[in-house]
Amino acid sequence: GVYINKFVKDQPDNLLLYGLDRPDTVVTLVTAAADPGESATSQPADGKAASGDDAQKGATYVLRIGAPADVDKDNYYATMSKNRQGQDIVFTISKSAVKKFEKKADEFRDKRITPIKAANVNELTIQTSTQGTLKIAKSADGWAFDAQHDPGFAADHGQAADLVRDIVDVEADDF
Repeated sequence: GVYINKFVKDQPDNLLLYGLDRPDTVVTLVTAAADPGESATSQPADGKAASGDDAQKGATYVLRIGAPADVDKDNYYATMSKNRQGQDIVFTISKSAVKKFEKKADEFRDKRITPIKAANVNELTIQTSTQGTLKIAKSADGWAFDAQHDPGFAADHGQAADLVRDIVDVEADDF
């Protein structure tokens, strides 16, 4: 998680001293209107009621990360506000916390090749040039060969389930 290392100043006169007038990193979180931790009557600092898409949102939290707080750059100044109010407390957070926000878009990319869940697969067909076609289907009794491709013996339920899981769990290493 992200933890406050030290409270630095309440209601600072000048955010420039902490690099928070033009923060290096700004992280914004918007909660749902029905967030149980939020008051249904909270309004922005300007006192105007939300309208349109904003009416569907709850609170907006903004974490601003500014200048290093020490020569070694082990800690950074930060402040947090809610609904554009706040910024009246400056605190420090660790370098490791700051690094959590240094993400590239690919790091948020779903690495799964397919969004299919193994439990939703009811049929599997494998066609190869050397073995021909193999088709199995899942029923209430487990996996079984279909009538047209029945080799004359029962399907191994575990092997079939493992193969389906291996297929649907395929992930990309890199993009």
